[in-house]
Amino acid sequence: MKTSFFRFTVFFLAPFFILTLFFPGVSKAQSRDYLTDEEIELVRNSQEIDKRIDVLIKAIDRRMAVLTNQNWQPSKKEADKWGELPSGSKSELLWDISRILQKAIDDIDDLVSRQGIDDKVLGSDRKDELDDETSRIIKTNKKNFAAAVHNLADASQRYLPTFENLLKTTTDKKEQGLIYGATESCNMIIEASAKVDKPESDKKKKNKGN
Repeated sequence: MKTSFFRFTVFFLAPFFILTLFFPGVSKAQSRDYLTDEEIELVRNSQEIDKRIDVLIKAIDRRMAVLTNQNWQPSKKEADKWGELPSGSKSELLWDISRILQKAIDDIDDLVSRQGIDDKVLGSDRKDELDDETSRIIKTNKKNFAAAVHNLADASQRYLPTFENLLKTTTDKKEQGLIYGATESCNMIIEASAKVDKPESDKKKKNKGN
């Protein structure tokens, strides 16, 4: 049985199934890729969990900039790396954000399911036999787990006021449902982050070593 760090993921997913049944527009949004080609490549190249989560956070930030009509354009260097800003209707961009949040949750849960996280964090005494490849991935990611969780939680804190404002300005049921779902996801991430000690900064580590 897969161990889940985010214990309430199933309740977060439920609104998506409801929306798909009752709102065809959301089902249509599902057919689109929620990451651009450039973003997919950046995610693929980010093996360490904290770096991968940072890429997903940046992908959400880009969509938030479009949704809130910020007059922000990436520099040429950033555009070469990330591509053009994502486009789409409000519902499509909200769907992207919801799915990117879910991917971040899934990626962290996947790492936890490999039992690569300290048992004190998981609250579990189960020890799995790990193959060499899994052990390598765990060794690479374990030290970055706390950073990934807290970076995602900090971003979620930033997103909540924007979701609240977006909810006030829309009467579209599809959009409202997606905003509610993303809000619940953010709240779940923030709550789960309380289980993990914040990582020490490099400066603190250096001072402690002196």
